[in-house]
Amino acid sequence: YPFMRMKKFATVLTDFGCPFHCSFCIMGTLGHKVRQIENVIVELRYLRSLGIKEIFFANQTFGANRRHSLELCRAMAKEKFNFGWLSFSRVDVLDYSLLELMKHSGCHTLILGIESGDDEILKKYRKGYTKKQIVETVRLCSQIGIEVVGTFIFGLPEDSADSLNKTIEFLRQLNLDYASFNVAVPRLGTELRKEALEKKLITEDLEVMDQSGTPVAMPTERLSQKDILEFRRKAVLTFYFRLDYLLRRLSKIRSPFDFFQQAKQATALLRQTWFS
Repeated sequence: YPFMRMKKFATVLTDFGCPFHCSFCIMGTLGHKVRQIENVIVELRYLRSLGIKEIFFANQTFGANRRHSLELCRAMAKEKFNFGWLSFSRVDVLDYSLLELMKHSGCHTLILGIESGDDEILKKYRKGYTKKQIVETVRLCSQIGIEVVGTFIFGLPEDSADSLNKTIEFLRQLNLDYASFNVAVPRLGTELRKEALEKKLITEDLEVMDQSGTPVAMPTERLSQKDILEFRRKAVLTFYFRLDYLLRRLSKIRSPFDFFQQAKQATALLRQTWFS
């Protein structure tokens, strides 16, 4: 997994589903349930007995249930597991006190959905937060020492050259450690699919699930699939091929494993962006 710091790791699920309702995502339709803290701790003790030192919490949104997340982090710190861990989260569920406790319990990386640099698109797809909140949360993570992976979506039906240029400009303002540039995928059961069908951007038989950009699933109202791919390539160039970023990335390499992991991911990024 790209952001693990050791080759040997385990995945753990502490809650299921998602209480949020982003209209391009299916997870908000599943409800939201959490496991008992002690039940999770028993599993973590077992993983420690196997020599595991890295955990990927596969929750859709770590911190969605604030009380549960605080209790879990306190319990992990009390047990002195010394795990390193990462998870997905959202900018509007994180604040200094929660992030500090997450860091104390071993969190080294968070994957945050940024999606767009256009506040109108964030509002349209019910993200529930603004660019200002994104900037503040990324700043807090950096201050506390947690690395951030920002995820973006290119090719939502309302996207235009203007909105995607806003996203790329916003990208320049954020002090992200990694960025993942995805394309909109109208998955079954989502409002996005319903909208794409109504606007005749797709047909009923479309079953593309790959959001990596190979291929681009659909055009927007103003942009072709080729246009979307070019904007995605522009974003990759803008973010990853800056000298200051490359030097910062090299300065954070911690081990031979980390070096080879970074090199492998860089190779995959180049291949997927320009040679697929």
